[in-house]
Amino acid sequence: MTEKDFISPSLAQTIVDAAKNVIGKEINFIDLTFTIIASTDKSRIGNYHTAARLVIEITDIVEINDTQAFPGTKTGINYPITVENVLVGVIGITGNPDECRSLGFLLMKICEVFIKEQLLLRKTTKRDELRSSFVRMMLFEEVDITESKRISSEQLAYPLEENVFVGILQRNSPDPQQIQNYIQSHNIALFTYMFPNQCAFIANQSAYKAIINEIRASQMDEDLYIAFGNITTIDSLALSYQNAKTTLQYGISQQIRVAEYHSLQFEILLQTVDKRSKNDFINKALGNLNDGEKALLTSYFKQNLSLKDTANSLFIHKNTLQYRLDKIKEKTGLDPRHFSDSIQLYVALKLQSN
Repeated sequence: MTEKDFISPSLAQTIVDAAKNVIGKEINFIDLTFTIIASTDKSRIGNYHTAARLVIEITDIVEINDTQAFPGTKTGINYPITVENVLVGVIGITGNPDECRSLGFLLMKICEVFIKEQLLLRKTTKRDELRSSFVRMMLFEEVDITESKRISSEQLAYPLEENVFVGILQRNSPDPQQIQNYIQSHNIALFTYMFPNQCAFIANQSAYKAIINEIRASQMDEDLYIAFGNITTIDSLALSYQNAKTTLQYGISQQIRVAEYHSLQFEILLQTVDKRSKNDFINKALGNLNDGEKALLTSYFKQNLSLKDTANSLFIHKNTLQYRLDKIKEKTGLDPRHFSDSIQLYVALKLQSN
């Protein structure tokens, strides 16, 4: 196996993120240079892993009960990852080995599924398997644009344009066939399953509006959510995929069945703020306001800061509105009629609604 076959950091990160979602513990992926290339604990990425070195040397499981024996590590269990009898890396669970031991088999299976599908592109000519492996390669690896276009056009009958995008479909029912039927009914050619209930696809920019319109016009199942990443170049598909994932999470949280990244960038950005900072900002800006005053501000912003339109929408006199805005200024120290202050109040309301 050549150096090009080593697991890429982006694929490794996908593996550890998926594993943590199932197992519920911090996961690390270490390459053959004993370096942590992916971790659910971002502070550990790039660190040297002494226990992984032993795993690679003996090609066997290494448990860490005493971290002094392995400087720079944490307690847990580390497993060698092999594909077709070739060692490709090490994956580790952080935690008490007694608690982690029963999770090892599941962790290994999750890892093997991702890696085997990634390597499948080089070993199969079957159309469905090739399609799935090709899409994964495009999303998780650095790609050769010329070669990618050739494979997509010649072997998958879907010529890629210069600009493309990624979409994700997810439903609560874990039935891959239902998702595949939906995908194929909308003439989406390049797709792969990320999980049994989730599918990612790649399509050309020229097809974006048609796919969106067809999906919105169709009768969607109640448990189906679809998210679209940003339009980008072929070599930046990984970014479009990440944006589609973030958009999907936001869409599900807000019950938005069809969510587009480009129309929700502000809301999605707010969602990335950590909970503690979010609550602190909300409390400082809105903590002294009652629900009625917050509702008034929401109407005010909805009417683009127009006193006349806001008063009309609330069926109150303009002077009454001015009085209530003055009260909000007294309570918060922020004047909704001033641009910079109104931004703080608007962002706080948005954060609270998220």
